[in-house]
Amino acid sequence: MRATIEVTIRGLVVAAALARCGGVSVDQYATEASQTMCAKMYSCCAAAEVQNNPNFGPDQSSCEANVKKQFVSPTRLKQSESQGRLAYHGDRLSDCLQQYKALTCDQLKSNATSVAPACDSFIEPKVAVGASCGVNDECISSWCQGAANGVDGICSAFIAQNGSCADGGVCGKNLYCDGSSRACQPLKGDGTTCNANYECATGGCNGKNPDAGTPGTCGLKGGPNTTCYATVGCSSSGGVVGPLTLLAVLFIVIGITTRHKLKSVRSARR
Repeated sequence: MRATIEVTIRGLVVAAALARCGGVSVDQYATEASQTMCAKMYSCCAAAEVQNNPNFGPDQSSCEANVKKQFVSPTRLKQSESQGRLAYHGDRLSDCLQQYKALTCDQLKSNATSVAPACDSFIEPKVAVGASCGVNDECISSWCQGAANGVDGICSAFIAQNGSCADGGVCGKNLYCDGSSRACQPLKGDGTTCNANYECATGGCNGKNPDAGTPGTCGLKGGPNTTCYATVGCSSSGGVVGPLTLLAVLFIVIGITTRHKLKSVRSARR
């Protein structure tokens, strides 16, 4: 009973703090983020370029619904915050979304330029490597290994270059899990042969033809000769969308470079 009361009090304190700080409330964060990202997507991409995209099509309202599903639920975030495992900053998310809106379509076509600094800190992790965690956002410079169906995992360090990622481990910054060697390798530069977007530093693996068995080439997300940066559905693209490179981010879904742990985990899933 005492533990329940303490958790309840912490929850009330968190709610009061959020109300004082302003910005985007935790209950609305996924809604506002998905609306912002999809509005930008549909301003940069013609409807025909994204209508068959499983993440962003067939229209803007579907995009918002699909993208919203990619975020950690507000309920989960509030639970983590009440446990002292992370801190949500609505004011920073507000800044993040404003910075994202200001990015041009051309900037969003490359991971190197699709940068919104405030998006790195609107969720502040509190759990060190080796401690229990429920979601990746709780882990400081690491990822939550083994968490599933309400059972805690352990914050684990990212894997270094040439380290094995065969067991589902997450590669470190600027690395990807190579499908052949199952080892973490450096991201590929533009013009390099590729089989998936997450292999490429810029974020796009263009021209791949699975039916013909031909690989693609690393380059701008969405391919050249278009302002569209969706990596599935654009005429020149191949593979799947880069992590927001979705904001959350999650952004999970979209053309913005944000928290490394989110990007790494999403890359590992592809």
